[in-house]
Amino acid sequence: MRHLQPTSPKLRRAMIERATRRAIEPLNILNDLAVVTFIVSATGFVRFQYFDPLDGFTLLSAAQLIITTIAMAFVPFFFGAILTLELARRRLEAMTEC
Repeated sequence: MRHLQPTSPKLRRAMIERATRRAIEPLNILNDLAVVTFIVSATGFVRFQYFDPLDGFTLLSAAQLIITTIAMAFVPFFFGAILTLELARRRLEAMTEC
């Protein structure tokens, strides 16, 4: 049985940087989607919570209510995804420093 040779620090750093480029960086779009989702849900919440519609319930109000509800449903998903992504990024950075 052949034993694995320890890798050099340069090779290890290159492997970790490649893993970061291939796994972490493509998922950075989640940050942008999370911001947009949070803004949509917050504006919808403020509109329906604090502003009384003068014209009654319209088709535009119904569409905004549906969009706000969907956005609020996705906020926890994006929070968990971004938290996991940040923890993975920090772990890879810590491995690079060793």
